[in-house]
Amino acid sequence: MARTRFHPGRSTIGPSNATNTLGDPIQEDIPSNNHSLRQSGGHIQENPFDLGIDDDNQFSSDDDQPEENMDSSKKSRNGRGPTRMHKIWARRDGEQLALTFNEFDQPIGDDAAKFTNFLGTIARSGNDAPLTYRDWRHMPLDNKKIMWNIVKLKYNLGDDNWPWVMKALGKKWKDFKSGLKKKHYDAHNTYEDRLADRDSRVLPEQWKQLIEYWDTEEGQTRSLRSKSNRSKQITTHTAGSRSFARIREEKRKEKGVVPTRAELFKITHVHKNGDPMNEECANKIREIDMKTKNQPDTAKKGAKEVNDLFSEIFGKEKHGRVRGLGLGPAPTHIWTDAPSPAACIRMATEARKKAEEETKEMKERMMVMETQLAEMKAMMTAMLQHKSTDFHQSNYTPNPMDGQQNIVDANNPKDALEREARSSSSSHEFQSYQVHQAKKKRVQHEPETEGAQEVLLMSIGQPHRPVARGLLFSKDPSTIVGGDRLGQQYWEVYIEVVMIPTESLIRSYHGMTKIRDAARKSIAWPSYLVKPVKR
Repeated sequence: MARTRFHPGRSTIGPSNATNTLGDPIQEDIPSNNHSLRQSGGHIQENPFDLGIDDDNQFSSDDDQPEENMDSSKKSRNGRGPTRMHKIWARRDGEQLALTFNEFDQPIGDDAAKFTNFLGTIARSGNDAPLTYRDWRHMPLDNKKIMWNIVKLKYNLGDDNWPWVMKALGKKWKDFKSGLKKKHYDAHNTYEDRLADRDSRVLPEQWKQLIEYWDTEEGQTRSLRSKSNRSKQITTHTAGSRSFARIREEKRKEKGVVPTRAELFKITHVHKNGDPMNEECANKIREIDMKTKNQPDTAKKGAKEVNDLFSEIFGKEKHGRVRGLGLGPAPTHIWTDAPSPAACIRMATEARKKAEEETKEMKERMMVMETQLAEMKAMMTAMLQHKSTDFHQSNYTPNPMDGQQNIVDANNPKDALEREARSSSSSHEFQSYQVHQAKKKRVQHEPETEGAQEVLLMSIGQPHRPVARGLLFSKDPSTIVGGDRLGQQYWEVYIEVVMIPTESLIRSYHGMTKIRDAARKSIAWPSYLVKPVKR
């Protein structure tokens, strides 16, 4: 089912200085007002998306569609220049366009072509996607994040769209390099001629490094291997710039049924007049028709079903890609229970959102409880003060007759001695009462320690040195300590004896920063630094 998002270093070819700031930035594809993303880290999101999905096999498929006229800055007669996507770039940042995605997280619909062409303009930016890396998988994650944030300024995308966007950018980047080599390198025989025939969209220093690498034995071997692999793809499609995902969706709307991979092959490997692209395509189409007639049940199997008609004719899929569906889908994500990278990100995002909501709710409840506790403490203090006053008055306030007697006998030495003795006795009784109340209050606030395991807390800097002795209260990751969950790496420990007062707390809260501040309190401490006390 389609989903719509609505509008609301590794090894490099050349020297180590091949970064995203090489050369003179003459970038015709990307207006300078969007380069603030490269100059400021404020827009770079820390996305946990480096999932190892950038498989080169994804970039060499029979059903990959090239971008229109992507590789030349020199217009041919009656031809058009390279794709610029000026209207997309001219949109204000934040005025995001909506996109629709299919069940394989591929963009479909009328805007899909503009979207992929826009990705091409980003992939051809030497500042954001340097051409000096031999492989897209070696492109630094920071560069990928910058490209991702540029895309998100123009399109309303979620984190789950990261995998497909990265694959598409990688393919555009690889196709751009391939086109440059074919048109500006292979067309010449000398280093000087090749260096002079630089596409204006390529930074001078990067072009120089590309030529130097292609001149090496490694570069020549890699080129021959790529040409050999490409020559084996004899069933060339006729889809042009339309992606298989778009064609598949168009046929679904037209006929009300999603075409199988075999049916999609027939659609995308014939000319407009119905003639097959070549003899090999004609043979495969005849085989599809024959087996569709003889094996109707197999012919009805969809792309998500194992051993469909397409795999019976063309063989099993190779690692990392599924033929006949376009860029993105992989065998493990279609024919096994393993979720796709996009699904993993969706689940992680939902789990994180749920955890954040629960944490927020718990913090609010903690604040309410702390407020209630403060009010109770204030009430207890007031009650104790009131009782203290009553107690003092009951011991010190004489009756009227005593007062008269005291006035009359104020200068009597015997009476003075009696008053002093009575005052001393009442003071001693009041002090005893205060000590009793303090002990009672301390007993009420000390935690239950029965059954708790005695442990030593070890120093994080010197794991063999104990910094405190205490009681292990909880190993439950959901336990709240200081307003935060313990998590998988921490345990709750009640500090009884401080050994190294200056040891810093790993998690500081409520003004506590040192281990001495946590005496007679519960704290979170890394589980691997909590050792049981040996008896």
